[in-house]
Amino acid sequence: LGGKPRGFLIFCPIFAYIVCLGMQKINSRYLQYGVIVVTMGWIALGASNLLLRQGTAKGLVNEHPEEIVKFITEKAGGKCAVIFTSSPGLTYVINKAAKNQKWSVCSVYSDHIHRVPKASILHKCAPDMVFIIKTYVKERKQRQDEVTAEVEKTMLASEKTYLCLDEDLKYKRMVPGVKTVTQHLPEYRYEIIFGPAKPGIDWDRIAQFFDWDWLQHRKDVSM
Repeated sequence: LGGKPRGFLIFCPIFAYIVCLGMQKINSRYLQYGVIVVTMGWIALGASNLLLRQGTAKGLVNEHPEEIVKFITEKAGGKCAVIFTSSPGLTYVINKAAKNQKWSVCSVYSDHIHRVPKASILHKCAPDMVFIIKTYVKERKQRQDEVTAEVEKTMLASEKTYLCLDEDLKYKRMVPGVKTVTQHLPEYRYEIIFGPAKPGIDWDRIAQFFDWDWLQHRKDVSM
């Protein structure tokens, strides 16, 4: 029925009406029961996928940002931290968690709910830890890599880990006709680079790199 809610809302009633008309043409009661059982199983499978956030057509639905929050909480250990991301979903989730932590979130996206503008760091304290959370950004991957390299320079030493394995990746790569697209999909949804922060960093300058419009203008001028 498609990967978008509007597709479900539009097509599901039409599909249900067609099925009901077809059911009236079936004379065998056992065949009718069979169709009902298959339909109920289909609905149950779809409901479980939504509840468990797996196997859906929307990649953002399959993500588990709570894993990121747990990881940062463990690694930051109550210290002051600055977190960089280019994911709108993570921007909201981490800002929500940051209300009870000494965290500052710098994102490509503004978070109007928590009143955090894009490409800015609302300092609560001098950062002790730096976290970069990379997600799949399609055609902006090169730009994300450039920004990541700049942020990584603010760390005394860096470590890397991966979270949220994409268990459906092998099936996506089997779909005929889309191999050129799926071959670029990462095995894990989150790549995290983290480490202790260097002293004396101009964080406002670093935050400016997350205004990708400014970054593109900067590159155009330098050319």
